Amino acid sequence: MKTKVLLAIIIAISGFSSCIKDEPLGKETDITSFRIEDDGYVSTEISETTVSVIVTEYADLSNIVPQIEVSQGATISPESGVKQDFSEGPVTYRITSEDKKYWKDYTVSFIKPALLDLSFDFENWEKSSQGFYNMMLKDNNNKLINLWNSGNPGISIVNPNGPFATEPTNDAYKGNSAAKLETLKGSINWGTLKIPIFSGSLFYGNFTLESGIGDPRKCLKLGQYYPGSLGKPLKFTGYYKYNAGNEYVYLDSDNNVQTTTSIKDEMSIYAVLFKVDKKDAAKTYLDGITIMDSEKIVARADWKPETASITDIPVDKGFTKFEIPFVYKNGEELDFENYIYKITILFASSKDGNEYKGAIGSTLIIDEVDIISEKSAISE
Repeated sequence: MKTKVLLAIIIAISGFSSCIKDEPLGKETDITSFRIEDDGYVSTEISETTVSVIVTEYADLSNIVPQIEVSQGATISPESGVKQDFSEGPVTYRITSEDKKYWKDYTVSFIKPALLDLSFDFENWEKSSQGFYNMMLKDNNNKLINLWNSGNPGISIVNPNGPFATEPTNDAYKGNSAAKLETLKGSINWGTLKIPIFSGSLFYGNFTLESGIGDPRKCLKLGQYYPGSLGKPLKFTGYYKYNAGNEYVYLDSDNNVQTTTSIKDEMSIYAVLFKVDKKDAAKTYLDGITIMDSEKIVARADWKPETASITDIPVDKGFTKFEIPFVYKNGEELDFENYIYKITILFASSKDGNEYKGAIGSTLIIDEVDIISEKSAISE
């Protein structure tokens, strides 16, 4: 194994969430935390040069006093704690390194999901400095923002030059682009840590290496704010193509890589609505483990092979339309006054890819996805 890859794995396992930096101490120029003390604050997503702050529809964007933390020794302008007006669009912050030789600009956007449609056409993609693509959305000011993520950041640590499992494709049902998820051969075989496959994935949420790469299920921070103004989500719809790979790969009870043609790979498509306490909204997500049975979950819309004859309709260009109703747990009613609700959507080319199981070459293409709510159903 190459030294660079080995080093990356060791650092990831140790729980570092930021990328490897080659610069000496004192040259870092990062925003590490950005929040506001306001009842409307939900969460913050920080990337290389952007900060997306999610707030409820009731937040006053003209009177924001952000509390910002930056790299040790670095300075920020405008300063933390200085009132800003975000009602007219993003504000640029400049971070200057401790030695004053380096700087980086961050574009900070405040996003009210209540003003965004929960309709995703997968038309906008942006290439990261690591070489993989991120699926982007347009905010209220027609600026590109990142509320979706994939397993690509994890793959980039051990495969810096790719290939990557999630990328845009022009094989679209509508428009110019769709999302293509492909299960790839894994490249980690170091001691007890073995990752024989990388499943293609795309999810409404964020990716983190806070828990290391040893358990990829914990790398997912699933969920974005669901506006109460939309009412209950009723249906989850979209279009897909799927081709399963031939040889199924898995780890046996002795942690050895095995292949078989007797197991057929399956895709994963689902949406989940869950509730969180308002005071904990900024730090509460589901991950690849809790997404299955967390007590916070109030409704699910799962694609299942046994109900595909009901939820699926073949359409043009080789695509299949799915339309899946949300099933509410114990008939639960939503309480938007006392709770914040979050919703996540997840697609994977291998259903059990988070357990390193799947067929290399399994490919899922997704396009034109919608969450149909009580409000949007009325307007149809």
